[in-house]
Amino acid sequence: MGKTAPSLRDVAQAAGVSLGTASRALNNKSNVLPTTRAVVLKAAADLGYKLQIRVPTAVTSKLNTIGVVIKRDPGEIPRLDEFNYTILCGIENECERLGLNMMYASLPVNEHSHALTWSPLLESDDVDALIIVGIVFSDPEVTARIPKHIPVVLVDSYASGITCDNVVTQNVRGAYTGVQYLIEQGHSCIGLIGSAPTCCEHPSISERRQGYLKALADYDITQTYIEDSLLTGKSAYETTVRLLERAPEVTAIFACNDDVAAVVMRAVKDLKRQIPRDISVLGFDDGRIAANTEPPLTTVRVEKELMGSLAVRQLYERAANYDRPPITVQLGTRLVQRSSIYTLANRPELSA
Repeated sequence: MGKTAPSLRDVAQAAGVSLGTASRALNNKSNVLPTTRAVVLKAAADLGYKLQIRVPTAVTSKLNTIGVVIKRDPGEIPRLDEFNYTILCGIENECERLGLNMMYASLPVNEHSHALTWSPLLESDDVDALIIVGIVFSDPEVTARIPKHIPVVLVDSYASGITCDNVVTQNVRGAYTGVQYLIEQGHSCIGLIGSAPTCCEHPSISERRQGYLKALADYDITQTYIEDSLLTGKSAYETTVRLLERAPEVTAIFACNDDVAAVVMRAVKDLKRQIPRDISVLGFDDGRIAANTEPPLTTVRVEKELMGSLAVRQLYERAANYDRPPITVQLGTRLVQRSSIYTLANRPELSA
């Protein structure tokens, strides 16, 4: 079997430098020390690494390595949630398509996705641009450290006082469409689980609450059924039970994301009520869990992977036109109909 060709990572390890530094040195970037470049070039020559010669352009001369900082949820086992992991996959795929390197770091957040600390990657000289995913920067001192000398795109992230490009979802419109569908199926007593109107709540969740309220108001439904809760299993379960015990007339529940919707469904079943005949359930996001609940969950789909790829394209365009005004891309949503919503007119007691 033939010998495997050496990779850029092999060169970086042999030279004792980071992957980003090796890439910069081999691509003749200006912000690499001559001594470091010499070490990297020697390592590449010794390994027989084949240099990829690119035709210089205004973009490739400025954008080579993208840094990605993504939120890491709290808990005994810190994790990346599926929503943001899918965005990360979109970023990675687009970087590969454009021939860009990617460096990645996670940043711990609290239950409302507010940054708890700082990531060294946000100040790394090894990256030419940054994508920040899912994080709310509420501390002015932390926000002020977001670099201003390189392109930055916020994806489902928020930082007041920062002028940069953004990729967000039409959360208000998406929630409105979902609740409108519930109303069209005959529901007027519609609950809301997964939102708590505080200054700390993630703006995306607040917008979904706004969409719920707007849909009810536009259809002249004055009674709301809201139990304030966090986006956690324990909180969602307890508030669902509390809602249905105090308001047994509720026939449908809108959950602010699919994880919460799955917990809502479990609580409904524990109360010996059937889904969807007794309680219809609507989610938001269309993650993998949505198609695997019992019954499968009707939800509002967010194009998460597309959000990631569009963020890379924004950085690519920004590198070529750094002084252009900031651009916010709002992605639409679509309703994915499955089996968790019941048409009230089908109930025998209502059609008699």
